[in-house]
Amino acid sequence: MAAGRPAAAVLQALQPGRPYRLAIRLNQDQWERDEGAVAVEARAEGEVLWSGWLARLQPHAALRLVPREGVPVIVAARLLGTSSGAAALRLEALPEPLERMPGAGWLPSPNRGFRPQGIRITALVVHATVTPTLPLTTWWFRLPRSRVSAHYVVDRDGTVVQMAEDWARAWHAGVSELEGQEGVNDFSVGIELVNLNDGRDPFTDAQYEAAAAILRHLRQEHAIPDSRVVSHAHVARPAGRKSDPVGFDFARLLRLAAEEWGSVPVPRRPASGSAAQAGRRVR
Repeated sequence: MAAGRPAAAVLQALQPGRPYRLAIRLNQDQWERDEGAVAVEARAEGEVLWSGWLARLQPHAALRLVPREGVPVIVAARLLGTSSGAAALRLEALPEPLERMPGAGWLPSPNRGFRPQGIRITALVVHATVTPTLPLTTWWFRLPRSRVSAHYVVDRDGTVVQMAEDWARAWHAGVSELEGQEGVNDFSVGIELVNLNDGRDPFTDAQYEAAAAILRHLRQEHAIPDSRVVSHAHVARPAGRKSDPVGFDFARLLRLAAEEWGSVPVPRRPASGSAAQAGRRVR
């Protein structure tokens, strides 16, 4: 069986823990001529992450891999069973769209849906829960009859619970408008911070750090300018319908989000209750 020259790549600039699709691109002309398969092997520090072959590839095919921190991934591919000799293969790693934030707990709400087709995420809306605890908030957001939800809920100690995928439309802003664009739920992500919203209950350092980590996470995929990181009070209509989050320092949030330190998940101590167990502290 004839075999083409192997194509190989060392993939070093990959974000640890993030899923990638390893794209295997085959020359279109050669694909039309040949009936070959591609044998692929991905290794990291000598360990085989994936090994196998794909028969009758489309001109572009992909395999999934998740790299580890500080470990380059070496990938080799060889086109087998061809009549034309050298294979025109090209390898590249393409990041998968992030649906959930690494390090955050996952407790999905039924009160979420699809965004309108073609809508991009361009805003972040910050809320205060008014309810005093994380379990009470997540319990309410998981009740279908409540008809409310948010993408993220952040407890006082920095625990983050995600309740809707980033791509999903959560029900957090209600009747709303931002810069002349109505229906803020369509193009925003909502963060709820556990806080009584009475002007006396302070937002904690851990909440600011977690909210900044969420914003950095979102900005990996979405263009969210500082001017569109706003309060619920700012977007709610009619004006004055909402007041939250009272006393929140947006300048501090934006400053933290601009810093270079990474959003590395830090496990919190074990706690009782499904919402607490689902969450993780992130910064």
